[in-house]
Amino acid sequence: MNKILTPEEEIYILKRLNYYKSYGINLWADGEKLKFRSEQKLSPEMRDELMNDKELLLGFFLSETEREADYFSLTPIQSAYITGCQKDYELGGTNAHYYVEYEIEDIDIACMQKAINRSICDNDALRLVVCGDGRQRVLKSTPEYLLELNEVTGEEGIMAEREKWSHHIYHLGEWPMFHFGVTKKAGNTYILHFSFDCIIMDAWSAKMLLDRIFSLYRGENVPKLDYSFEKYMRQFSANERCDEKAEKYWDSRIDDMPECPVLDYKCNFSDVGEIRYKRLMYRFSAEDTVKLYDRLKKIYITPSVFMCTIFLKVMSHYSSKKDITIDLTLFNRMPFDKEVNETLGDFTNIGFASYHAADETFMQELQKVSAQFWKLLEFHDYDGTKVLKKLGRRLPGKALMPIVFTSTLQGFVKEQRPLGFREVYAISQTPQTAIDHQLRDDTGALSLSWDYITELFDEEYINKIFEAYIALTKKVMFADSWDQIISTVEGGEG
Repeated sequence: MNKILTPEEEIYILKRLNYYKSYGINLWADGEKLKFRSEQKLSPEMRDELMNDKELLLGFFLSETEREADYFSLTPIQSAYITGCQKDYELGGTNAHYYVEYEIEDIDIACMQKAINRSICDNDALRLVVCGDGRQRVLKSTPEYLLELNEVTGEEGIMAEREKWSHHIYHLGEWPMFHFGVTKKAGNTYILHFSFDCIIMDAWSAKMLLDRIFSLYRGENVPKLDYSFEKYMRQFSANERCDEKAEKYWDSRIDDMPECPVLDYKCNFSDVGEIRYKRLMYRFSAEDTVKLYDRLKKIYITPSVFMCTIFLKVMSHYSSKKDITIDLTLFNRMPFDKEVNETLGDFTNIGFASYHAADETFMQELQKVSAQFWKLLEFHDYDGTKVLKKLGRRLPGKALMPIVFTSTLQGFVKEQRPLGFREVYAISQTPQTAIDHQLRDDTGALSLSWDYITELFDEEYINKIFEAYIALTKKVMFADSWDQIISTVEGGEG
């Protein structure tokens, strides 16, 4: 008779399977017997471990047939994350990951833990088990998530916790692929740590998750959705089609698409060892943000197009090749259900924006980038990873588009974080990405950040480019007219 595993036992076995795999041990069930194949002779200690796990392993394997219908396919981006994190790819060997810290004066641990567990129960993306074979499934139930509390003295303790989780690599096939923790500083100040693998959730979803957790923490009503990520993915798989018009558009773009910016890197991509990222940040004033948004509305240009155009100009200026292309992060939810925009999950797609250096007014440059964004909107359901695959046929394993532009701008200014929680630190990492440019305006003003691989850039050099970007943005924002050529400001001066 098959042993029915408890949620705790299932989570334990998922971790143990990865553990045995790391030692080259392949396990399976043959009838009621546990079988294994090992790359080397098992030590007595390893045999003892297998014997201790035997009953649970057999229970897991013998119920696999019943779980078969629970699996569903990955999104193209989820698959790309798995491929890109392999060490034989340039700038690989890492996962897509985000980490953020919030500071708060006093925190109710029990209340926060309750809010987190309610969110895990209500959102199937938080119960995902993502497998390396191109499938994923949702755990029907999970053990109660326990919110860790660490007390530290001095900044060293906070830095140790940050070091532990800021570049954490979650293992495929295990649960959870996120982490919440609390650190108590001196006095009554606390840090809420949140880390997650982007393979389960994109940036928009993470923002919604935190908003819901904070609302639950305050005792507000947060209704559970009827729709889910699994339902979306099953509909997505059933509705996949070939858009010939989109295919034709991208094939024509590929023919003359410039390469990525060629910056002054300290070393070749293939020579980078451990992938570590550092963040550069800047926040414009709320007043300047409102003025810019109002100005853009009058000419029907979005803030994302505006910032992307300036970013392209700066990248072109510092690139040895002036005609360039960058990767754009897109958030694409097919309208399968009325609740799809509130559903958590990874709905990421990618697109591309090119810049051809020419003596043109800034308005002309804006219009050219805007036209590319409109095409992205027209073909929003086209799988952008297909373009990367076509570009990479001649250069397998290369990081072809390592400069990424990500925007979560809403186009209006409104402080959306709850009172009491103040974001104090954040960092992201993405496979095969040298610089990830991120835009947001949910903190009351236009804010931007660059997460860059430290081993690739001289610190003075990357700061110089970043300062030039800020300087050019200000120069354009305050220019009387955009019907003129506006050149990049060298080194952030001016």
